[in-house]
Amino acid sequence: MTKIQEKKQLLDLATDFNDFVAKNGWVSRYDIESDALSITIPKLSNDARIRYFDDEIAFYITNNNKVEGI
Repeated sequence: MTKIQEKKQLLDLATDFNDFVAKNGWVSRYDIESDALSITIPKLSNDARIRYFDDEIAFYITNNNKVEGI
């Protein structure tokens, strides 16, 4: 994936989240123990790691900076 495609994908995620989720087949999960909601690709890559941006928001990001969930 080129840098331009990566930037477009991130902009799509930020500007039209509902359509982005539907188009990319992301699924939602809720963890009752941690009271956490996540929306990710169906199976995260082995190198996807959670990176927090504040106390409430985090992204699942791969080593090559691909966003696989929030």
